[in-house]
Parts: sequence; C-alpha cells; structure tokens
Amino acid sequence: RPAMRLYAPDKQARFEIAAAEAALGLNDLASAESHLRDLAKLDNDTRLKLKAERLWGALLAQSGRPEAALERYQAVIDSGYVPEATRAEFAKIETMRAMDAMSREDEIEGLETLRYRWRGDDLELAVLHKLGKAYLAADNPRAGLETLRFAVANFSGKADVRDISKDMADEFERLFLEGAADKLTPVQALALFYDFRELTPIGRRGDDMIRRMADRLVEVDLLPQAAELLKHQVEHRLTGVGRAQVATRLALVYLMDRRPEDALRIVNATRQTLLPESLNRQRRLIEARALASLKRHDHALEVIADDGRPEARNLRADIMWDAQDWPHEAAANEEIVGERWKDAGPLDEEDRRRVLRSAIGYSLANDADSLARLRQHFSGLMSQSPDAKAFEIVTAKIDTQGIAFRELARQLASVTLFETFMQDLKAEYESAPGTGTN
Repeated sequence: RPAMRLYAPDKQARFEIAAAEAALGLNDLASAESHLRDLAKLDNDTRLKLKAERLWGALLAQSGRPEAALERYQAVIDSGYVPEATRAEFAKIETMRAMDAMSREDEIEGLETLRYRWRGDDLELAVLHKLGKAYLAADNPRAGLETLRFAVANFSGKADVRDISKDMADEFERLFLEGAADKLTPVQALALFYDFRELTPIGRRGDDMIRRMADRLVEVDLLPQAAELLKHQVEHRLTGVGRAQVATRLALVYLMDRRPEDALRIVNATRQTLLPESLNRQRRLIEARALASLKRHDHALEVIADDGRPEARNLRADIMWDAQDWPHEAAANEEIVGERWKDAGPLDEEDRRRVLRSAIGYSLANDADSLARLRQHFSGLMSQSPDAKAFEIVTAKIDTQGIAFRELARQLASVTLFETFMQDLKAEYESAPGTGTN
C-alpha cells in the first residue's frame, strides 16, 4: 500500500476499490472504510464513484445500518449506469429480505428481472443462486432446482458452483428423505424425482430415498411407476441380502398390479442362501400366490405346505377354492374360523365369507355330516348377521338345494379373497425390511 502513491491517481483508485471489496469479503469493516475514505480523496470518474457508493452501502449493511445502506443503493440505482445499478439492485433486494421488509414473492420477482438484465459473469451466478434458493424457500422445488441446475450448467468453472451443487443435493434429500415432497401430488413428486434423479446420493441413503418414493406411489396405486423404481434398484444398485429384500418388495408390487408372471420371475431371479427366515417366509407366500394366479395350484400348495402362519392357512384355503378342491377347501375354511362359534361376539365379514365357502364346499363334496355340523355350530351367529339368508340357503339339505344355492355359489366364486390377501400383502410391504446395503 505505501508504494501506491507512486502510481497515477486512476491506478490508485482501482487499488483502493479492489482492496475495499476484499476487506468487505473478509468482513474487515475498518479496513474497508479506510480504503473507501482514501478513495474519496482521489479525483475519480463517475463509474468509480458509483462503485464506491455501492461499496459504502455494503459497508453500512454489514455494520448493522440497513436503512442507510438502502439510501446508498438507491442513489446508484437512480444513476442509470447499468453495471453498477444492477449490482446495487441485487444488494438492495438482499438487504430488504434480511430486514424482512420484502415478501418472498417480491424477492423472486425482483431477482427474475435481474436475471435477464445482466448476463455472463459472477453477478448472474449470484443472482441465479439467490433466486434458486428463494424458490426453494417458497415451496417451489421445481423452479428452484431448475434455476440452480441452470447455474451449475452455465458456470461450471466457477468456485461458487460447488456450494450451489450442495444446495441442490440438500434440497433433493429434504424432499425425498425428510418428507418435504409429501406436499406434492404423487405424480408431481414422481416427475420431480425423475427429472433430477442425478441428485440421488450413492449408497444407503440413495436406496432409502428410492424406496420411500416407491412406497408413496404404492399408497396411491401408481403401481407400474413404483415397480420401475424398485426394478432399477434390483438390477443396477443392490447386491446380496439387500437385493433380495428389495426384490421381495418389487414382487409384492407386481402382485398388487396383477402381474403374477413378473412376481414369480423376480422371486426366482433373486434366490440365494442365508436369507433371514422371515424374508424367506414372505417370499414363499408371494410365490404361492403368483403360482395360484397362474392356475398352478398343486405347485402353489407345495410351496407353503409347511407354513403354519395364519396368512399361509388363509392362502391355502383360497387356492383350494380356486382349484375347486371342495372337500379340502371346506375343511380348510372351517379350520380357519375354528371355534369362533363358541364366542358371543359377532363374526366379521371375512369369517362369515369363510363359513359360507365352507358350507358350499361341503355341499358340493356331498358331505352331509360336515354340513350339518357347520350348521349346528354357526347358525346362531350367522342368523344375527347380514349373511343370515345366505347361510340358510347354503346349509340347506343337499338334496333340496336348487337355483338359489347355485346363484349364491356363483356370487361367492366371483368375489375372491384376493383383495383380502392383497391387504395382508400391503401390511407386509409396509413392514418389510429396508433396502439393505450395497
């Protein structure tokens, strides 16, 4: 600095300006003020004077005097000298937002205007960064991410781009890991996810993000879209137990979407040893349901033959009904309902339907004794239910059954228990293990 007086006044002025800017960047307000005062002693052209005026505004803003700073900025704006007036306008917007003297909407409008007024240098990058963050703060993630992406794409060599990229990644995680995207419709969330999927982090957090997005789509029955997300994980991102876990979730989605061939294919393609037994049981249940949907009833029953869980017992009875194996179907449904006839409480809808199916099975198997036993056990509870008339018809003596019996059997055959099974599967889906590790 002592050597600067040996130079011409215009070079001294440029030095003082640059030094003041550097000091402000380091929040060294005393040095910044010293340089600006020395600058004022020199004979400067209008452009340097306007720049100095803007820097005085920045100094005042950083010193906690925003109202005085705004006066300085406004003087530069009123000058009409576009390079400095644009920078002063940007600084004014920042200062007013910090004072809470400008709405978020007005901030965005002002920054959008500046975006197209000045192009091609660090000021445009700063405007784009601030504008993108303003959109994000205003709960407009698409506009925010698109703005920030534009900044990264067009200023790739600038040091500030790293911070902008981090802001984008943080926002993407906030949306799809922390639940902020729940404010969007599922279709909007899916479109946003696909449009910016390059922001998906590598590893466990990225896998969790994709699974959460798939879960959201399943909740609103956007099953093909959920399947595509999970399929990408199975085929490209995961290995080992984690891959089998996500493949199981994918198979559930395929079943929900009535695609048993795809469910069976993905289960078979991801078989491996040493999986947790709970996961293996779930996979066998899915495999059996898929086989049954493909009319491969014997194979389906073999898959869950040793499974004593209620879900497996229910599925076996449904498979036997679908296969028209009346003696075994009737016995299986009666076993599921068990000794509920001893309880005073009313039967729920599923129990009543299984009682009716059991009665139909015994009738079609010509098993009068079992039919009489069923009628004796459940007549009291069924007579007090909405299915009282149906129970009376299906438990009538076999040789007296006619058109009404056949019509009721046809109705029960058309109303499968697939929906009940899928409700159980959705519960399994929601409690299924996470995605595991790569």
